[in-house]
Amino acid sequence: MNIKKKINIAFVGCGRVANHYKNLMNSNNLNETKVIGVCDVDLAKAKKFSHNFSENFFDNIDEMLNYKNIDLAIICTPSGMHYSHASILINKGINVLVEKPLTLTIHQTEKLEIMAKKKKVLLNVAFQNRLNPA
Repeated sequence: MNIKKKINIAFVGCGRVANHYKNLMNSNNLNETKVIGVCDVDLAKAKKFSHNFSENFFDNIDEMLNYKNIDLAIICTPSGMHYSHASILINKGINVLVEKPLTLTIHQTEKLEIMAKKKKVLLNVAFQNRLNPA
């Protein structure tokens, strides 16, 4: 019997950019993924966003990380927070997809790359406008 494990996804940041992912996930057949948690400093925003996917919503990233086994975290927070959130997730051994920009400095990007290699996790940045017809 071939049993595929679903990829457990968490969102960090539930604002405008996260809604693009929500629309993408709702418009495609992504049966191999499962959103298991969402986090935003605005708990009401996290709760509202969670209704799309998961019952688990948090206003603290550490609480979310202690709750479930996350395979991939999608970071949709303001640009200035990307480095700190990615650092936390990578150090927990979680694969990370970060909205652009990856970080605000080359030094921060280099540090994240070193951390990801050391922890043997994937670190990627989303360049969603590459497919934009405009």
